Amino acid sequence: MKRFSGLVLILLFAAAAMAADDPYRALARKLSAPAGKRLKKVAILPFGCAESTGTSKEGNVLTARLTTELVNLHKFTIIDRGQFYKILEVLSFRPEAGASPDIIRTLEKKLGIDAIIAGMSSDLGDGSVELNAWLIKAEDGSAAAAGRAVISRDWAPESAEPPAEGPPALRATLRALAKQNGRAAGTPEWAEFLKIKAASLATRLSITALGGSEKIADAEIEAWKISPSEQVSSVYYLCSAASCDKMGIKGEGYFKAYYSDGFVVQIDETGDVLDCYYPEKSIARAKMRQLAKTRQGQNMAVSPEWSKFQQVMDFKYFPVPDKRDPDSLRSEIDRWKTGTDEEVTGDYSRETEDAADFYGVVFSDGFSLVFDGPTGAITSCQYEVPEKAE
Repeated sequence: MKRFSGLVLILLFAAAAMAADDPYRALARKLSAPAGKRLKKVAILPFGCAESTGTSKEGNVLTARLTTELVNLHKFTIIDRGQFYKILEVLSFRPEAGASPDIIRTLEKKLGIDAIIAGMSSDLGDGSVELNAWLIKAEDGSAAAAGRAVISRDWAPESAEPPAEGPPALRATLRALAKQNGRAAGTPEWAEFLKIKAASLATRLSITALGGSEKIADAEIEAWKISPSEQVSSVYYLCSAASCDKMGIKGEGYFKAYYSDGFVVQIDETGDVLDCYYPEKSIARAKMRQLAKTRQGQNMAVSPEWSKFQQVMDFKYFPVPDKRDPDSLRSEIDRWKTGTDEEVTGDYSRETEDAADFYGVVFSDGFSLVFDGPTGAITSCQYEVPEKAE
């Protein structure tokens, strides 16, 4: 029993020694020493590097790791950077220049902070960096605490690129469900996603530290791509022009990401996914193609369902390359694909005495569309009946 107790004590002392040797934790303790009622709520700004300008992977890693230790100490209430990175952008914050009085005043006014933590790293040339960090009071801009740590550069070099990957399995499943039903919210898979999505401070900081985008929203937008080459555009909407309260949005606005096949993801400033769906126009094409597959050989463009489909789509096509807009044709064809990498072959037929010009396309699984040249309408939408083997 005594031997067992002695072993436990040895392990405890060893753990304490390891914790004491951790440079991030030692620095976090120095910075949190003045914590109290008047210094409780803190915003940690991205750290700068003496050898570079702007944000860098090194600065992100150091910021993330020190933040983790400060959170674990439970001395300060740490503000998630997702709540104020837009403010930093508007005020043209540069990590190497430190926090200006305008930045500190703005964060104090909008977030109610008591102090900010800023830092600067310098390359020591031996595989390590020196990190200096300061706790600066919001009320007068004076330093309440400071610390220095020498840290081994154990992260990947700046030029290292993360491997190109598609979306995680659950996001891919949700996107597929949305394409079938229009929306993924309310499904068991959506409930599972809400449990594991990048919503915690530690997860968001980890994404940034591992070389992700400065904006966690951008990292989330990338994660929903079907393939790394998929085209996506995003728009930022201010809450002053939208009903953010009804949508449960935190912050001053939110993002909408629009993918090449019509898929839409709504994300708030902290990286939380609010919704993902295909607009009715996008899902209508998928449903019409599925219906055509069940009715092989039938031209859906003359079916009873086509009239309702046209009402949903509510626009004309302009497909003929040499007379109208070729991009319009390519965009429309892309919207009928089941995946961005699906192969499509096309054939343009010029006007003859017997028929107007038209453009026909065939998809890899046999699905075909024919666009009328003069009107831009789809005149044929069907799967050919497979030929029977003799």
